Amino acid sequence: RTALLLWLLNWLFAIGQIEYVQLRLHTARVASTRAKAEAGWKIALFHVALQAAALTLCVAGAVPALLGVAFLPATIRVFFWMVRPIRPLKLYVLGFSELLQSSVFSILITAAFLPHR
Repeated sequence: RTALLLWLLNWLFAIGQIEYVQLRLHTARVASTRAKAEAGWKIALFHVALQAAALTLCVAGAVPALLGVAFLPATIRVFFWMVRPIRPLKLYVLGFSELLQSSVFSILITAAFLPHR
């Protein structure tokens, strides 16, 4: 059960990460924060839904409490990008930031599912 849940969580995170990178690539030349927000609302909604689902499962006691924050950094990242001023896309920065996002997520879900003694 735990292995399947971890597999599903990683897939959901990967989907969000892929969609975010695609969003960044497709909006590399937008001219305003409003245009970014219009382009990013679907992926933002996806991240909010993941966060809400994780919190709901935590409150229900179906998963460890730490899982409730595992999707939070990625959710914050999307909204931060939507409101921050326009800057040129630097792929190497995007790559490293996504590596960091993935590492943080992995650390959080690993810590959440470690056996407690």
